[in-house]
Amino acid sequence: PRSTLFPYTTLFRSDSLAARSDEQSVRGRLLPSFQVNDHYQVWNTSLSAPFGANGAPLVLQNTQTNTLAIAADQQIVGLLRTSEDYRSSRARASAARAHSRTEDADVTQAVQTFFLRFFEARTMQDIARASETQLQDQLAVAKSRLSAGVLTTADVLRAEVALANARQQEIFARSEGTVARAQLFGVIGVPNDPSIELVEPREVLQHAESALPMLSEAERTAIHARPEMLEQEQLTKAADYHRRALQFALLPDVDFEASYVRTDGTLFALPNAEF
Repeated sequence: PRSTLFPYTTLFRSDSLAARSDEQSVRGRLLPSFQVNDHYQVWNTSLSAPFGANGAPLVLQNTQTNTLAIAADQQIVGLLRTSEDYRSSRARASAARAHSRTEDADVTQAVQTFFLRFFEARTMQDIARASETQLQDQLAVAKSRLSAGVLTTADVLRAEVALANARQQEIFARSEGTVARAQLFGVIGVPNDPSIELVEPREVLQHAESALPMLSEAERTAIHARPEMLEQEQLTKAADYHRRALQFALLPDVDFEASYVRTDGTLFALPNAEF
């Protein structure tokens, strides 16, 4: 899995999940809040008082009492601020997802780039080796003609310099290929095992040979399809929503509240009360 090969991309996926959770949390604040409390008490004795002409006891409170309270609260003016906070958190979540895709695209681009650099260096090495073979033959011919008196020593020296340049180009191409291979395995996150044979990326090469799009089409693709552009766009929206939320925070709080209280076992409170 890519998260195993590239551990650092897990960080950006975790940030994306955290932003998504924050979005859901803010969305939940748009709903009304409910509170339920139940208070059950046991007394060592009941409370009574004489009542009437004959003084019959009237139980004012039993040994067991229970109070159940249910309350609901719904913000009204605060919904303006909370809705903007929700839009801001949603935009930040989209930006986090785009950032995660940006990191994935960067890793993919790095792998493809180092692949191409490796095979480019190998091709340059093959070309330099072929040139070296040809120049060796030319040098041998030049030395033969020098012995025959047809060429001068300067001609032989020029052939030797060309051969030395070809050998230098081969060494340079070989070193470039070694560096590109090491960078490729470093990006992938696996050891650079010499026994691993890299296969030429034919699909990438064929795609590179396809016709380039028109400039206007390329610009539209770069603006709308590139994840880093989408990330910046969503961050701009999040900042704008946050600004509006701060403006709505200056308004007074107006809420709708309702509650119901059920009391059993005492005469000091109504059995049913609501407001």
